[in-house]
Amino acid sequence: MKTTLLSILLISACLNTYQAKAQLKSGFHYKILKQPKHGSSLALKYATVTKPKTGATTRTDEDRVLHSKKLRADVKPQGDTLMIDFWGITSNPDPAQNCATCVKAADLLGDHPDATGTKTYYYYTTVGKRKQLNTAVSYVSIPYAATEIGAATVPFKYRFGNTSKIVSNQLLSDISAGLYIGRKWGRTRFYADKERNHNSAAFTIGFMLSPTIISIDSTNTRNEVKTKSDEMGITTALATMYSYRDISFGLFFGADHPVTGRSGRWVYANKPWIGFGLGYKLSMLGGGKD
Repeated sequence: MKTTLLSILLISACLNTYQAKAQLKSGFHYKILKQPKHGSSLALKYATVTKPKTGATTRTDEDRVLHSKKLRADVKPQGDTLMIDFWGITSNPDPAQNCATCVKAADLLGDHPDATGTKTYYYYTTVGKRKQLNTAVSYVSIPYAATEIGAATVPFKYRFGNTSKIVSNQLLSDISAGLYIGRKWGRTRFYADKERNHNSAAFTIGFMLSPTIISIDSTNTRNEVKTKSDEMGITTALATMYSYRDISFGLFFGADHPVTGRSGRWVYANKPWIGFGLGYKLSMLGGGKD
């Protein structure tokens, strides 16, 4: 699925961030909650699949509950089944030590071969399939957290002057682009038809760093510089973003810091600015899917 940003109110390329595709345990995880947002418990199952060297394969399922408010896990859809790979836990808080149906540190996972065959253990839950037209489509909503590393662009900047009006406020439409790293929190809705799976509302906070060109002349240096020149600077910014499905809104708080030559005489040196943008992902363009 190719991504295109719709220009809205002269805002272009405003939120060009790319989430790291590798959902590594260090950067991406879901949170399996004891009490999900919709108020009902997640129906966890613990499966034991027995594959003897001779004879038929059998499977037994046991109900499981969490001993803590939440546990981190990787979630992989397989049809209407969500395979849940919990991250490692080293201890069970009381009173879970004696809880027969709790998820515990000593639970077996994966393949365990022996002389008679192989036993495979895993956790899962299922998403209900709609069986009648008048039945609402079922889904499981699971919160996640992810680390994002990529590029971010700020199309609009509003610079603050001072109360004496010696330095006036300034609105710029210059696009600033730079390296972005942030942390994103949101929710994923899983359906029985995995083609319908999608992220819903999400909030991101991060940090942006980029080189910038500072053009100085007599008008923006209080006449201290007579000839125009382009100097190098560094832009730093705090980025906050809110997205819902395909719509994203970003708000950036930053400053431009002079580095070379006479850029230190620039009247907006190290002064704060606010940047903003609005983006839309047109999934119907390009026609393909990831």
